[in-house]
This record gives sequence, C-alpha cells and structure tokens, in this order.
Amino acid sequence: MSLVVRVIPSGEVKVIDLSSPIKVVDLLRMLGYNPEAVVVVRGGEVLTEDRVVRPGEEVLIYMAYSGG
Repeated sequence: MSLVVRVIPSGEVKVIDLSSPIKVVDLLRMLGYNPEAVVVVRGGEVLTEDRVVRPGEEVLIYMAYSGG
C-alpha cells in the first residue's frame, strides 16, 4: 500500500510505498525534510516526530516559514 504525502504550500504530492507503519521522523528523513522545519498533519491533528503513519493514510507536510 501507499502513503500519500501532500506538501503545503507547493501542492506537491508524493506517493510513498510502505509495507508497514513508519515513524514521522523516519518519513521526514526519507523524504529529505528537516523535522524542525515542517509540521506534519493527519486528519486535522498535528503529529509529533514519534507518532506513526501507516500505509493507506494521507498526511500533509506544512513548510514552517519565519520572517520578520
């Protein structure tokens, strides 16, 4: 099965083939994202790095921007 990842604000969609659950931090590393620079959301819930995502789910990755 696959995990669907949507990156906000770019709108990029990534489909990741997973055979088993994976921790958010490991997913982010696999995709090349710094865990401190993004926020991961599933079904309106913010997921911490230690949470698990599973095949068949969809998550959003929000790029965290700061500025002055």
